[in-house]
Amino acid sequence: MRGKFGRNYRLDIFTPQGKQITIAPPFSIQFSINRNTLASANKGSMTLYNLAPNTRNQIYKDRFSITEYWRISLNAGYGDRLHNVFTGNIFEAYSYKQGTEWITSLDCFDGMDAIQNGFTSMTVEADTPKENILSNIVNDMPNVIKGLFGSIAEGEAPRGKSLMGQSSAVLSQETDDKYFIDNEIVNILNDSEVLPGAVISLDPDDLLGTPRRREAFLDLPTLFEPQVKIGKVYNIESLEARYNGQYKIMGFTHNVTISSAAAGQATTNLSLYFGADGLQEVS
Repeated sequence: MRGKFGRNYRLDIFTPQGKQITIAPPFSIQFSINRNTLASANKGSMTLYNLAPNTRNQIYKDRFSITEYWRISLNAGYGDRLHNVFTGNIFEAYSYKQGTEWITSLDCFDGMDAIQNGFTSMTVEADTPKENILSNIVNDMPNVIKGLFGSIAEGEAPRGKSLMGQSSAVLSQETDDKYFIDNEIVNILNDSEVLPGAVISLDPDDLLGTPRRREAFLDLPTLFEPQVKIGKVYNIESLEARYNGQYKIMGFTHNVTISSAAAGQATTNLSLYFGADGLQEVS
Protein backbone atom coordinates (compact mmCIF):
# COMPACT_ATOMS: atom_id res chain seq x y z
CA MET A 1 0.00 0.00 0.00
CA ARG A 2 3.08 2.19 0.01
CA GLY A 3 2.36 5.55 -1.65
CA LYS A 4 -1.12 4.59 -2.83
CA PHE A 5 -2.75 7.90 -2.04
CA GLY A 6 -4.11 10.69 -4.20
CA ARG A 7 -5.60 8.90 -7.20
CA ASN A 8 -5.02 10.84 -10.38
CA TYR A 9 -5.62 10.51 -14.11
CA ARG A 10 -5.24 12.13 -17.51
CA LEU A 11 -7.47 11.24 -20.45
CA ASP A 12 -6.48 12.25 -23.99
CA ILE A 13 -8.91 11.95 -26.89
CA PHE A 14 -7.86 12.54 -30.49
CA THR A 15 -10.63 13.21 -33.03
CA PRO A 16 -10.40 11.95 -36.63
CA GLN A 17 -9.58 15.54 -37.60
CA GLY A 18 -6.52 15.52 -35.32
CA LYS A 19 -7.88 17.68 -32.50
CA GLN A 20 -6.75 16.72 -29.00
CA ILE A 21 -9.15 16.88 -26.04
CA THR A 22 -7.58 16.46 -22.59
CA ILE A 23 -9.60 15.77 -19.44
CA ALA A 24 -8.17 15.59 -15.91
CA PRO A 25 -9.24 16.30 -12.32
CA PRO A 26 -11.25 17.97 -10.88
CA PHE A 27 -13.61 16.17 -13.28
CA SER A 28 -14.61 12.79 -11.86
CA ILE A 29 -14.09 9.54 -13.79
CA GLN A 30 -15.07 5.92 -13.37
CA PHE A 31 -13.41 3.32 -15.57
CA SER A 32 -13.37 -0.40 -16.10
CA ILE A 33 -10.46 -1.76 -18.15
CA ASN A 34 -10.10 -5.38 -19.25
CA ARG A 35 -6.81 -6.39 -20.86
CA ASN A 36 -5.65 -9.92 -21.62
CA THR A 37 -3.57 -12.09 -23.97
CA LEU A 38 -6.52 -13.37 -25.98
CA ALA A 39 -6.65 -12.85 -29.76
CA SER A 40 -9.45 -10.30 -29.45
CA ALA A 41 -9.87 -6.60 -28.77
CA ASN A 42 -9.40 -5.54 -25.15
CA LYS A 43 -12.13 -3.31 -23.76
CA GLY A 44 -12.28 -0.08 -21.78
CA SER A 45 -15.41 1.63 -20.48
CA MET A 46 -15.20 5.16 -19.04
CA THR A 47 -17.73 7.49 -17.47
CA LEU A 48 -17.03 11.20 -16.99
CA TYR A 49 -19.09 13.65 -14.97
CA ASN A 50 -20.16 17.24 -15.59
CA LEU A 51 -17.84 18.17 -18.42
CA ALA A 52 -18.25 21.64 -19.85
CA PRO A 53 -20.88 21.81 -22.64
CA ASN A 54 -18.30 22.60 -25.31
CA THR A 55 -16.17 19.60 -24.29
CA ARG A 56 -18.94 17.01 -24.10
CA ASN A 57 -20.44 18.21 -27.39
CA GLN A 58 -17.14 17.39 -29.11
CA ILE A 59 -17.10 13.85 -27.73
CA TYR A 60 -19.66 12.00 -29.79
CA LYS A 61 -19.21 8.86 -31.90
CA ASP A 62 -21.85 6.65 -33.42
CA ARG A 63 -21.16 2.94 -32.90
CA PHE A 64 -21.90 2.25 -36.58
CA SER A 65 -19.20 4.61 -37.90
CA ILE A 66 -16.54 1.89 -37.72
CA THR A 67 -14.17 3.57 -40.18
CA GLU A 68 -13.78 6.68 -37.97
CA TYR A 69 -10.69 6.30 -35.80
CA TRP A 70 -10.97 8.13 -32.47
CA ARG A 71 -7.78 7.39 -30.56
CA ILE A 72 -7.99 7.45 -26.77
CA SER A 73 -5.28 7.17 -24.13
CA LEU A 74 -5.92 6.90 -20.40
CA ASN A 75 -3.12 7.38 -17.88
CA ALA A 76 -3.86 6.83 -14.21
CA GLY A 77 -2.14 6.24 -10.91
CA TYR A 78 -1.30 7.99 -7.69
CA GLY A 79 -0.06 11.56 -7.34
CA ASP A 80 2.28 12.38 -10.23
CA ARG A 81 3.07 8.70 -10.91
CA LEU A 82 0.77 8.01 -13.83
CA HIS A 83 0.90 4.88 -15.98
CA ASN A 84 -0.79 4.16 -19.28
CA VAL A 85 -3.70 1.85 -18.41
CA PHE A 86 -5.49 1.91 -21.78
CA THR A 87 -4.86 2.97 -25.35
CA GLY A 88 -7.32 2.25 -28.11
CA ASN A 89 -10.18 3.44 -30.27
CA ILE A 90 -13.54 4.85 -29.18
CA PHE A 91 -16.35 2.57 -30.31
CA GLU A 92 -19.22 4.71 -29.03
CA ALA A 93 -19.40 8.01 -27.11
CA TYR A 94 -22.33 10.16 -26.04
CA SER A 95 -23.59 12.37 -23.19
CA TYR A 96 -26.88 12.49 -21.31
CA LYS A 97 -28.37 14.22 -18.29
CA GLN A 98 -29.28 12.22 -15.19
CA GLY A 99 -30.84 14.24 -12.41
CA THR A 100 -28.63 17.28 -11.99
CA GLU A 101 -25.53 15.69 -13.53
CA TRP A 102 -24.27 15.47 -17.08
CA ILE A 103 -22.73 12.08 -17.79
CA THR A 104 -20.42 11.29 -20.71
CA SER A 105 -20.08 7.59 -21.54
CA LEU A 106 -17.31 6.07 -23.66
CA ASP A 107 -17.01 2.46 -24.82
CA CYS A 108 -13.58 1.72 -26.28
CA PHE A 109 -11.61 -1.17 -27.72
CA ASP A 110 -7.87 -1.71 -28.06
CA GLY A 111 -7.06 -3.05 -31.51
CA MET A 112 -10.65 -2.96 -32.77
CA ASP A 113 -9.74 -0.99 -35.89
CA ALA A 114 -6.96 -3.45 -36.71
CA ILE A 115 -9.17 -6.49 -36.18
CA GLN A 116 -12.14 -5.14 -38.12
CA ASN A 117 -10.48 -3.29 -40.98
CA GLY A 118 -7.24 -5.11 -41.77
CA PHE A 119 -7.11 -7.17 -44.98
CA THR A 120 -4.30 -9.43 -46.15
CA SER A 121 -3.65 -10.79 -49.64
CA MET A 122 -0.22 -12.31 -50.18
CA THR A 123 1.58 -15.24 -51.76
CA VAL A 124 4.17 -17.02 -49.62
CA GLU A 125 7.02 -18.94 -51.21
CA ALA A 126 8.52 -22.03 -49.61
CA ASP A 127 11.31 -21.32 -47.10
CA THR A 128 10.10 -17.77 -46.41
CA PRO A 129 10.99 -16.90 -42.78
CA LYS A 130 7.88 -17.11 -40.59
CA GLU A 131 8.78 -13.79 -38.96
CA ASN A 132 8.57 -12.08 -42.36
CA ILE A 133 5.15 -13.62 -43.02
CA LEU A 134 3.79 -12.54 -39.64
CA SER A 135 5.30 -9.05 -39.94
CA ASN A 136 3.59 -8.55 -43.30
CA ILE A 137 0.24 -9.58 -41.85
CA VAL A 138 0.65 -7.14 -38.93
CA ASN A 139 1.58 -4.38 -41.39
CA ASP A 140 -1.80 -4.93 -43.07
CA MET A 141 -3.59 -4.11 -39.79
CA PRO A 142 -4.32 -0.38 -39.35
CA ASN A 143 -3.41 1.60 -36.23
CA VAL A 144 -1.23 -1.05 -34.59
CA ILE A 145 2.51 -1.69 -34.66
CA LYS A 146 4.63 -4.81 -34.44
CA GLY A 147 5.76 -5.79 -30.96
CA LEU A 148 7.82 -8.81 -29.93
CA PHE A 149 7.64 -12.18 -31.67
CA GLY A 150 8.59 -15.31 -29.76
CA SER A 151 9.27 -18.89 -30.77
CA ILE A 152 6.13 -19.10 -32.94
CA ALA A 153 7.88 -16.81 -35.44
CA GLU A 154 10.96 -19.03 -35.71
CA GLY A 155 11.73 -21.18 -38.76
CA GLU A 156 10.52 -21.04 -42.35
CA ALA A 157 7.39 -21.89 -44.26
CA PRO A 158 7.69 -25.55 -45.37
CA ARG A 159 5.82 -24.91 -48.62
CA GLY A 160 4.33 -22.13 -50.68
CA LYS A 161 0.80 -20.93 -50.03
CA SER A 162 -1.61 -18.05 -50.50
CA LEU A 163 -2.99 -16.05 -47.60
CA MET A 164 -6.12 -14.00 -48.13
CA GLY A 165 -8.79 -12.60 -45.82
CA GLN A 166 -9.30 -10.47 -42.75
CA SER A 167 -5.80 -9.90 -41.35
CA SER A 168 -6.76 -10.79 -37.78
CA ALA A 169 -8.23 -14.12 -38.95
CA VAL A 170 -5.11 -14.87 -41.03
CA LEU A 171 -2.89 -14.02 -38.06
CA SER A 172 -4.96 -16.29 -35.80
CA GLN A 173 -4.55 -19.10 -38.33
CA GLU A 174 -0.79 -18.64 -38.66
CA THR A 175 -0.16 -18.38 -34.88
CA ASP A 176 -2.83 -20.75 -33.54
CA ASP A 177 -4.40 -17.73 -31.77
CA LYS A 178 -1.14 -16.99 -29.92
CA TYR A 179 -1.14 -13.27 -30.62
CA PHE A 180 -2.56 -10.38 -28.63
CA ILE A 181 -2.97 -6.64 -29.10
CA ASP A 182 -2.19 -4.54 -26.06
CA ASN A 183 -2.00 -0.75 -26.18
CA GLU A 184 -2.09 -1.05 -29.98
CA ILE A 185 1.01 -3.26 -30.09
CA VAL A 186 0.83 -6.76 -31.60
CA ASN A 187 2.85 -9.38 -29.71
CA ILE A 188 3.12 -13.06 -30.62
CA LEU A 189 4.08 -15.21 -27.64
CA ASN A 190 3.57 -18.70 -26.31
CA ASP A 191 2.02 -18.95 -22.84
CA SER A 192 5.45 -19.48 -21.25
CA GLU A 193 7.10 -16.49 -22.99
CA VAL A 194 7.18 -13.06 -21.33
CA LEU A 195 8.04 -9.52 -22.35
CA PRO A 196 11.37 -8.08 -21.14
CA GLY A 197 11.71 -5.36 -18.54
CA ALA A 198 11.53 -4.83 -14.82
CA VAL A 199 9.69 -7.41 -12.75
CA ILE A 200 6.55 -6.07 -11.04
CA SER A 201 6.30 -7.12 -7.39
CA LEU A 202 3.27 -7.49 -5.18
CA ASP A 203 3.10 -5.49 -1.98
CA PRO A 204 1.31 -7.97 0.35
CA ASP A 205 -0.50 -5.05 2.00
CA ASP A 206 -2.29 -4.48 -1.33
CA LEU A 207 -3.93 -7.90 -1.35
CA LEU A 208 -7.72 -7.60 -1.00
CA GLY A 209 -8.67 -11.27 -0.70
CA THR A 210 -7.43 -14.81 -0.73
CA PRO A 211 -5.64 -15.82 -3.94
CA ARG A 212 -7.29 -18.63 -5.86
CA ARG A 213 -5.08 -21.25 -7.50
CA ARG A 214 -6.46 -23.04 -10.58
CA GLU A 215 -3.89 -25.54 -11.85
CA ALA A 216 -1.15 -23.30 -13.37
CA PHE A 217 -3.17 -20.10 -12.89
CA LEU A 218 -3.60 -17.76 -9.94
CA ASP A 219 -6.40 -15.20 -9.55
CA LEU A 220 -5.32 -12.30 -7.36
CA PRO A 221 -7.48 -9.36 -6.13
CA THR A 222 -5.46 -6.27 -5.19
CA LEU A 223 -5.70 -2.54 -4.74
CA PHE A 224 -5.45 -0.64 -8.04
CA GLU A 225 -2.11 -1.55 -9.65
CA PRO A 226 -1.71 0.93 -12.55
CA GLN A 227 1.77 -0.30 -13.47
CA VAL A 228 0.79 -3.86 -14.45
CA LYS A 229 1.32 -4.82 -18.10
CA ILE A 230 0.11 -7.80 -20.06
CA GLY A 231 2.83 -10.34 -20.76
CA LYS A 232 5.20 -9.05 -18.06
CA VAL A 233 6.53 -10.93 -15.02
CA TYR A 234 4.75 -10.48 -11.68
CA ASN A 235 6.62 -11.54 -8.53
CA ILE A 236 4.84 -12.71 -5.38
CA GLU A 237 6.59 -13.02 -2.03
CA SER A 238 5.63 -13.06 1.66
CA LEU A 239 2.37 -14.94 1.16
CA GLU A 240 1.78 -18.62 1.79
CA ALA A 241 4.74 -20.49 0.30
CA ARG A 242 2.51 -22.26 -2.22
CA TYR A 243 1.67 -18.89 -3.84
CA ASN A 244 5.14 -17.34 -3.87
CA GLY A 245 7.01 -17.23 -7.15
CA GLN A 246 7.10 -15.51 -10.52
CA TYR A 247 4.06 -15.47 -12.81
CA LYS A 248 3.17 -14.18 -16.25
CA ILE A 249 0.40 -11.57 -16.30
CA MET A 250 -2.18 -13.13 -18.63
CA GLY A 251 -4.95 -10.65 -17.92
CA PHE A 252 -6.35 -8.11 -15.51
CA THR A 253 -9.35 -5.91 -14.85
CA HIS A 254 -9.19 -2.41 -13.34
CA ASN A 255 -12.32 -1.01 -11.68
CA VAL A 256 -11.52 2.49 -10.49
CA THR A 257 -13.24 5.69 -9.39
CA ILE A 258 -11.25 8.94 -9.25
CA SER A 259 -13.25 11.76 -7.74
CA SER A 260 -12.83 14.54 -5.20
CA ALA A 261 -16.49 14.10 -4.23
CA ALA A 262 -16.46 10.39 -3.35
CA ALA A 263 -13.82 7.77 -2.54
CA GLY A 264 -15.22 4.90 -4.61
CA GLN A 265 -13.46 1.66 -5.47
CA ALA A 266 -9.98 1.22 -6.90
CA THR A 267 -9.20 -2.43 -7.52
CA THR A 268 -7.27 -4.67 -9.88
CA ASN A 269 -8.01 -8.35 -10.40
CA LEU A 270 -5.07 -10.21 -11.89
CA SER A 271 -4.99 -13.49 -13.78
CA LEU A 272 -1.49 -14.95 -13.48
CA TYR A 273 0.16 -17.96 -15.12
CA PHE A 274 2.88 -19.90 -13.35
CA GLY A 275 4.19 -21.64 -16.45
CA ALA A 276 4.35 -25.42 -16.56
CA ASP A 277 7.93 -25.29 -17.89
CA GLY A 278 8.98 -21.96 -16.36
CA LEU A 279 8.96 -18.55 -18.01
CA GLN A 280 11.29 -17.42 -20.82
CA GLU A 281 11.95 -13.76 -21.56
CA VAL A 282 11.70 -12.76 -25.24
CA SER A 283 13.98 -10.02 -26.49
